[in-house]
Amino acid sequence: MNKAEEIYNAQKYTEFDNFIILNYLKNCQKVLDVGCSSGKMGSLIKQRFGSYVCGIDISAKNIEIAKKYLDKAFVVDVEKEFNLDEKEFDVVIFADILEHLYNPLDCIKKFMKYVKPGGYVVLSIPNVANWYVRLKLLLGDFDYESSGILDETHIRFFTFKSIVKMLNNAGLKIEKVNTTYNINIPLFSRSSIFRSFVALITRLNKNLLARQFVVVARRY
Repeated sequence: MNKAEEIYNAQKYTEFDNFIILNYLKNCQKVLDVGCSSGKMGSLIKQRFGSYVCGIDISAKNIEIAKKYLDKAFVVDVEKEFNLDEKEFDVVIFADILEHLYNPLDCIKKFMKYVKPGGYVVLSIPNVANWYVRLKLLLGDFDYESSGILDETHIRFFTFKSIVKMLNNAGLKIEKVNTTYNINIPLFSRSSIFRSFVALITRLNKNLLARQFVVVARRY
């Protein structure tokens, strides 16, 4: 493992957690979690905000678990045609799912009929233009990995520019953008001042430093 990989893999803090999405769900009464897995995030949403949460996932095993924690949960393959009984959601969540799909734009479009007028989507998606990937490419290296931006299960890769284009084409207007980062330097990384500084420079140069984008987009 080279130095870049050592730094990249030293991810210990909540900035990397998809649950940063919770920051944008305070006033949402009805939530649809696409790719809900076993319902962990949906359960936290219900506990924190008292929201009604419906989850869908391609895994029947995950849905059996999710049913214990969510109001409703269904097995759905989002890349095929489907219909949900539930509609008029305040927000639809796509947390680390779009990069696993062959046609993420079509997927988002399918869900627009489930977003109430004025509602929005929240998505988290890895940034392939991150410094770590750029460094690997500079060194002539592009190997898939067990997790992270180059996760071996990722089918599509995104930059911030391509995310903006995809959401605009889906009829959504971006309102907020947040980022997570993966700069971890021994002796400094536990310092709140250092972490605040890294968060600031990541916002200033998100295309280079962001590990992941968390985007809020309104239906118009």
